[in-house]
Amino acid sequence: DENGNVLKIASFPSSNLITLYGENANLKIKDLNKVLKKYNSLKNQIREIAYSESVGWRIIFYDQKCIYLPLKKIDKVIEIFKVIKDSEIYKDFRNYDGRIIEIEKNEGRIYMNDEECLI
Repeated sequence: DENGNVLKIASFPSSNLITLYGENANLKIKDLNKVLKKYNSLKNQIREIAYSESVGWRIIFYDQKCIYLPLKKIDKVIEIFKVIKDSEIYKDFRNYDGRIIEIEKNEGRIYMNDEECLI
């Protein structure tokens, strides 16, 4: 569920489930979910989420594109990514990396390339 607890699958349509991977991902998902709730249309397009303490978050969408998110300042990066996702440039790339954050300036950048997302 949104707090990382195990679901009783029989009472929930499996087509709406996001697959969650990674050690302690179930303990960390609450913070990410809090941000994603502000972007419901984006959240509905997520196929899977992977967590790594050394890498951050990797979100893979149903269109086979992905974004890497930092562990902090997730809201800032999602805000920037949403603008890209809603633009024409989104169709030109498959892999987005938003883990470069300049904390002092409170700015984020998203690097884009057309490499296949590692699943």
